[in-house]
Amino acid sequence: MSLSKRGGFQPWMVPFFFLMAGVIAWGVWSEGFLPGGGGAAGDRHLQDMPEFVLADAAGKELTRDDIKGKVAVIHFWAAWCAPCIDEIPKWTAFAKRYQDGKGDVRFLAVSLDPSWQEAHKILPPERLPPGVLSVLDPEQKVSESFGSFQFPETYLVSRGGKILMKWVGPQNWEAPALASAIQLALNSGK
Repeated sequence: MSLSKRGGFQPWMVPFFFLMAGVIAWGVWSEGFLPGGGGAAGDRHLQDMPEFVLADAAGKELTRDDIKGKVAVIHFWAAWCAPCIDEIPKWTAFAKRYQDGKGDVRFLAVSLDPSWQEAHKILPPERLPPGVLSVLDPEQKVSESFGSFQFPETYLVSRGGKILMKWVGPQNWEAPALASAIQLALNSGK
């Protein structure tokens, strides 16, 4: 007996799934249904990216103002987080696709580890694509100010410093929806 006769997978389910996913994504993006998320309907639904000061491994400080004016993908992760360890190479490969020299998208890897020694076990500086910044949030105050609660977590931030999207847990960084969200943010100009 085939799956379609047992009530399992039906061929019509594939386009229906993609149609529904598109409708939901559009609703989330245009109406701001997600906490801290949303998008095109207007800034009244969007939260500002919190103020922060974080340092890279060389001690150079990075603030919110340093990434304003660019679309930002801010990724919170830690060496003690098993899903983070699996995901970080995929996230850096995704980030590498956007390093075209224009610098329109800024990728920020925020480690929640207590020290650079721990963070570098998983993401050493030589594995960072050009243009990807790595900073440390050892007291997890910045991740808390963003509202992070389950790691890894990633935020898409507009040029104007508004949180457009929040992805909780590991993501499929090869999924077209993630690249589409970044493209929408780039095209919005806000």
